[in-house]
Amino acid sequence: MSRMSAEQRIGSRHGTFTVVSVVEESTARRMVVASCICGATRELRLDHFIDTSRPLACVECGGGHVVGRSKYDTVTPTKKHPATRRLWYRMHDRCRDPNHDAFKYYGGRGIKVCERWGSFDHFLEDMGPVPSPLHSIDRKDGNGNYDPGNCRWATKHVQMRNFSRNHWIVFNGERLCLYDWAAKAGLNPSCLLRRLQAGWSVKRSLTEPSRHAARSRQPNH
Repeated sequence: MSRMSAEQRIGSRHGTFTVVSVVEESTARRMVVASCICGATRELRLDHFIDTSRPLACVECGGGHVVGRSKYDTVTPTKKHPATRRLWYRMHDRCRDPNHDAFKYYGGRGIKVCERWGSFDHFLEDMGPVPSPLHSIDRKDGNGNYDPGNCRWATKHVQMRNFSRNHWIVFNGERLCLYDWAAKAGLNPSCLLRRLQAGWSVKRSLTEPSRHAARSRQPNH
């Protein structure tokens, strides 16, 4: 059992809930006030945030989960549209949780989820269920917020192409988008993007053969 005090638990998360304050009244079990990403606020037992192996559900949005490999990989099985609900959780997480790996690309850049989509029911009403396991939430304007006018369901291929079309590269006096440079260099667009994000120069990124291409040119023995 952790020796952290109740006050030190403020900011702790479990499922969709975050501890925001401690209930001061003396009770048999210490209670805290916790806020769900849907906006609901509830008094919960402190031990929910100490032993996080216990499921924790929000009555208002049904956002309960069981801790597993990823925060939101498992949702309450009785709830409808679990795949869509997982994507809804993750959308909020990368915009609101500073500890999320992708926060710097979303919440850290000021990207927010619209107030209406604090409710999963409203999100589902606007977007409909995710069409397939290959689809995820795509923002048409990559600098815009998550809202009904800026979002759609799209596959990673479509999202990558849209991003590439807006990522311009100048090399040897020629200006092309990332997607077209990748085609010209015989590279996969995602490979070219990873190289640039890793800090490679434009010249090296475009001229160094991919591992697959290098292997294919090796003589057979």
